[in-house]
Amino acid sequence: MAENKKTLLFSVLGVILLLVVVIGVSYAMYTFSAQGSKVNQITTGTISVSYEETSKITLTNAYPSTDATGSAVTGHDLVFTVTGSITGSTSVNYDLALANITPGATLTAEHIKFNLKKGDTYIIGKANEGVTVASLATNKGTLITTGYLLDTDTLTSTKTGATYTLRAWVADTYKLPQGANTTSEDGKTQTNTSTAETFSFGVEIKAAA
Repeated sequence: MAENKKTLLFSVLGVILLLVVVIGVSYAMYTFSAQGSKVNQITTGTISVSYEETSKITLTNAYPSTDATGSAVTGHDLVFTVTGSITGSTSVNYDLALANITPGATLTAEHIKFNLKKGDTYIIGKANEGVTVASLATNKGTLITTGYLLDTDTLTSTKTGATYTLRAWVADTYKLPQGANTTSEDGKTQTNTSTAETFSFGVEIKAAA
């Protein structure tokens, strides 16, 4: 009888240990990247991302502009919220980076500027100042090691997420292709369109417990 009790006890402990391992693995590693013209919500594991309008920014045939002008023009914004559903003492770390970067033949990463707010605080650039996409090419994190890192953070049961606002514009270093309407209409769309003057990108998140 004592031997049977020991066997039963070991069996129960084995099941509990297996459950702990499975639960631990469920927090292990997950990743997604934003694509498409509009994605309302993407959820993976314990982290979800919801988009206010679009899941990527596309700049097409836009006039070059100064930082002061470009950062004030609406219409090229990416607003999204990272949210964690975490209980107990578990914490989940995440890296946020630019992704799906698709340049045109002439409109390339060194001519695209942006700034990024986390809540009400600028964490990249300023209210009237931006940085180029190209400048982040070698900016790497622990989880995202391919470059273009924007932010890293940790979510817990009490720190549940953040809202980001990314605004982009064509830098005044960009020279319009020959034949384009070169009237100085900062931040607006020119009339002589060209597929060479398109640039798009989204964001990517990787997270791990």
